[in-house]
Amino acid sequence: MSLKDKLTAAIMLIALISIPFLLFGNPTGLSAKAFGAVSFGIILVFGAVNLILVWWDSVGGKKQ
Repeated sequence: MSLKDKLTAAIMLIALISIPFLLFGNPTGLSAKAFGAVSFGIILVFGAVNLILVWWDSVGGKKQ
């Protein structure tokens, strides 16, 4: 399993865990806005890292 696949799985797992908390208002110790912002920020960072890894692979000329 490549690093790109692991990052994609992590993004989906974070999104899957965050959705019930945001939908049903479970107590997390943060306000709903703060929890949503943190969840979105984490997903955004992993997405940016994924884009950088794709770019790095294309520049390196790696073929899968």
